[in-house]
Amino acid sequence: FNTVLRADWSRLSQLSHGKIVNQMTTECPRAGSALGAELMAAATSIQLAIYVVFSMMISWRLMLIAAGFGVFMMIAVRPFSHRSKDLGGQTNEANRELNSLAIEFLRSLKLLKATASEGLAEGSVSEKNENLFFLGYMAELNKNKVNFLIQALPVLLLTGVIGVSHQMMEIPASLILVFLLFMVRIAPRVAQLQHLLQVYYLRSPAIAVVDGLIEETDAAMEKLNPAGKTFERIGDAIVLGQVGYTYSDAKGPAVNDVSITIPRNQMVALVGGSGAGKSTLMDILLGLRKPDTGKVAIDGTGLGKFDIVSWRKRIGIVPQDSTVFNASLDDNLRFFNPEATDEDIADALTIA
Repeated sequence: FNTVLRADWSRLSQLSHGKIVNQMTTECPRAGSALGAELMAAATSIQLAIYVVFSMMISWRLMLIAAGFGVFMMIAVRPFSHRSKDLGGQTNEANRELNSLAIEFLRSLKLLKATASEGLAEGSVSEKNENLFFLGYMAELNKNKVNFLIQALPVLLLTGVIGVSHQMMEIPASLILVFLLFMVRIAPRVAQLQHLLQVYYLRSPAIAVVDGLIEETDAAMEKLNPAGKTFERIGDAIVLGQVGYTYSDAKGPAVNDVSITIPRNQMVALVGGSGAGKSTLMDILLGLRKPDTGKVAIDGTGLGKFDIVSWRKRIGIVPQDSTVFNASLDDNLRFFNPEATDEDIADALTIA
């Protein structure tokens, strides 16, 4: 969330909000679960290594037999591990599609109800939900197959060790019993390790998704120039000189060769039809977008030489779409100015 907040708006606006919300609310917990399973698997592996060393000290021949059975177990479980990875990737995509679709429909709920299209929306979401349910069912089935194998195979392992060591290698029964004691301690940890690996394989694709979002927004980090000149007030005018800007996916410029002088203490209106570039010019004035050509200057100093945060803090903006946070009216008004007094709030409400 923090990397998203710090990203440059001109690049951040190209990302799907549904995708961002999905990755923060769904994939982050899955990634955390995968990392937890990875750490637990590492701890279990250390315990296994210690038992294996002691088992080798008791009888290296018996340990070789057990290792052979262990390799057989890994080969038997390997196809299910690949299946877990594949199901994990499909689950990520299904989660993304469901959440994105639900967010879009909830944002358009008024339009859906006004056009009696609730049934269409419900059908679309139900279809995505059924697909996610099916993937979850298949993942659980795959995990239980692995659990069956890792519960059954150790029994075969112990039986095989007893038979081979006693009948073919003539190892004393007392030594076999001590070795089997270690095998009894090892077997549950092998089962636990396989279970943790299945959890990791199923959920590890979420790590790549979350890392991808962090890398994408880190790469789009906005350069705020905190060492720049602190903006305090306009002495003369704001000047836009031959400003041009083209969106990355557009065929032509949104604004082209625009020159405007906005004198201090005067009201200036930018008037034009839809798509004329009014909002783009406002974004450029706010420093949210950097012009491809030309420049913006305040009293002769380029906007890029200012600490952009100090510039934005001195600007009052009323966007086209009203934004009201899920909080009280008082909290909404104080959000942008936490130091505002009750008198300041009353004055703002009176003016409004």
